[in-house]
Amino acid sequence: MKTIDQTFDETIGLVKFQIEKKILLNELNHLKHFTHLQNDLITQNLFFTVSNNKLQIIATNLDSWLTSIIPIKNLSIEKTAIFTIDAKTLIKIIKTIKSNELIFNYSINDFKLQLAFEETIITMNCHEEQTASFPQQPIAKQNDNCSFYLYSQELFQALKTTSFAASNDDLRPALNNININNSNNDNDNDIKLTFAATNAHKLVVYEINNPISLKHPLNVNATEITKFLNVLKKANKLCMINYNTEIITFAFNNKIFTTSLFPGQFPNYQAVIPKNQSYKIRIDKNLLINIIERLKPLTTKKTNSVKFITDNGRLNVFTFDEETNNSGCDFIPISGNFPNAYSFIFNYHYLLEILKNCPSNFVMIYFSEDNNKPFIIKPIINNEVTNKITYLLMPMDNN
Repeated sequence: MKTIDQTFDETIGLVKFQIEKKILLNELNHLKHFTHLQNDLITQNLFFTVSNNKLQIIATNLDSWLTSIIPIKNLSIEKTAIFTIDAKTLIKIIKTIKSNELIFNYSINDFKLQLAFEETIITMNCHEEQTASFPQQPIAKQNDNCSFYLYSQELFQALKTTSFAASNDDLRPALNNININNSNNDNDNDIKLTFAATNAHKLVVYEINNPISLKHPLNVNATEITKFLNVLKKANKLCMINYNTEIITFAFNNKIFTTSLFPGQFPNYQAVIPKNQSYKIRIDKNLLINIIERLKPLTTKKTNSVKFITDNGRLNVFTFDEETNNSGCDFIPISGNFPNAYSFIFNYHYLLEILKNCPSNFVMIYFSEDNNKPFIIKPIINNEVTNKITYLLMPMDNN
C-alpha cells in the first residue's frame, strides 16, 4: 500500500499538519450550524487556512460568519494553504475515526486533501473555484466610539435570557431581533446596557450595569444568536464587541463571530411597560409550572387559555376545552398584596416560556386594577426581587 505522501506525484507544494480529533470535531460541531446546507455548493463548505501552527476555519450562511482558530502541528516545509471542504462529509468521516491524532495532507498543486488514519487513506477534492468564490468574513473594526467589552458569561446570560422571546414571524421582521441599547434613564450617572426581545405577546428586558454609551441601537437576529450561544456558552474571557451600521463582530478566546444588523427600527417597548402597579403576587414558579403542565391538555386548542382567580391566600387555576367540554382546576398558595376574586387569563404557552426561562424558584407578579393591561414578572433571588430581568406578559381578553 502506498503511503499518504506517495499518493502525490511530488511533495513540493504539500502541506502536512497534525491535529487532535477531539479538538477539531468540537470546533466543526459549532461551525456546521453556520453552513448553508441548501442548494448552495459554496456555503456548504468550510473555508480552511493553514498558516504556520494555526488552522483557521470559517463557516457562513451569508447572514452570519463564524471563525475558529485552532492550534496544530505543522509537519511540512510549505507553511500556508487555503482550501474549502464540504462540511457534512468531513464531519461524517471524522466521527468514524477512532484515533485521536489526525494527519492531513493538502496538495497545493492538485487541490486535494488527504486524511490518514490507521490503514485508511481518504482523499477529498477541494474545488479551486469554490475556494476562490467563498464569501469572506466581514469584520467590524475596533473603534473607540463603536467598540466595547463584556465578560463572555455576562453576554451569554443577556442573550440567552432574551432570545426565546423574539418572534419568528417573517411578516414582522423587526420582532425577529434582540435589541441592544442604552436604557432611557434621566440619571446620566446610571447608564445601563439593555437587551430586549418581544413577539408582541411577551417581552423580556435584561439590564447590565455598564457605562457603555452606544452610538446607535443594535438589532441582532435572534435565530443567529441562538446558534451563537452554543459557541459562547463555555467562553470564560472578555469578549470584544465591535459594530458599525451594518454588522456586529464578537471576538473572544479563539472565535470571531460576525452577524448582520437589522436596519429597521425596533418597537419602543419602554412605552408599554407599566409603572407603579398596585398589586403583586409572590408565587412558587415550579409549582405553577407543574399545575399548568397537568391542566394544559384540558384547554381549547385555538386559544390555549388558562384562567386564574385570587382567593384569599391562594391562586385558583382553571382550564376548559370548548370542543370537548373537559375542564380542570387546581390551586397554588400565594402571598403579597392583591384583591380577592381578581381574575385574569394567559396563553399558557407564553406563560410557560417565561417561567421555564426564569432563573429563580420564586417570582413576583405585578399587575393593576385593569386585568387587561400588561403583567410584569420578576425573579426573586436571595429573597429579593431583582430588577436585572423584567418579563412582560400580555393577558388575554377577560370579558
